Amino acid sequence: MIEQARSALVGQYGAALAMLAECIAKCPADKWHGAVGNFPFWHAAYHVLHFTDLYLSRDEASYLALEFFREGYQYFERRPDPPHEPIVPEVPYERDVLARRPTNLTDPQTPRP
Repeated sequence: MIEQARSALVGQYGAALAMLAECIAKCPADKWHGAVGNFPFWHAAYHVLHFTDLYLSRDEASYLALEFFREGYQYFERRPDPPHEPIVPEVPYERDVLARRPTNLTDPQTPRP
């Protein structure tokens, strides 16, 4: 039963990441910096990639940031830890960078770099 649930969750994560990859690949240039809620599309996409990678790591201590990690860009508006500094991404991510996301995010058996 546990293996079936695990398999279903891995499949759902894989499908969601595949959908995000397609959205990144097909996002029109004029929408890349457009708002998704209160934030640019590229920022929302990076946020999802970063935290999916973090949450699927064995633990926080073993987490290795994405190769294209930029400090603070994973947050929206303010850092969650004191002193809660505002987050102002100065250089947006380009489509080709986010499209290179790791392909092993949904496989917990795959060794992490």
